[in-house]
Amino acid sequence: MIVPFLTVTAIGLWTAFSRRGGRVSPGPIAGAGVVGAWLGFLTGAVAGGVVDLVLFGGFWPVLVGHVGAVAVSRLAVSNRARAALPG
Repeated sequence: MIVPFLTVTAIGLWTAFSRRGGRVSPGPIAGAGVVGAWLGFLTGAVAGGVVDLVLFGGFWPVLVGHVGAVAVSRLAVSNRARAALPG
């Protein structure tokens, strides 16, 4: 369980710091990236688990979970950065 913890947290932080604008403070953006990554990973892992019950592959929860982590963390960071901009 240590590997998904490290990779999903790294995805959230990488997304946060690569998508953050210069005028936005890094704390809330990093939080949004990590929380979004974990929500996406958990949602994707559940969806992958359902697919895994049908196809019996064994790797679907991890694969779909990481794809979900990237997608939802990007969405969370973009929404948080947009909300933090003046105007």
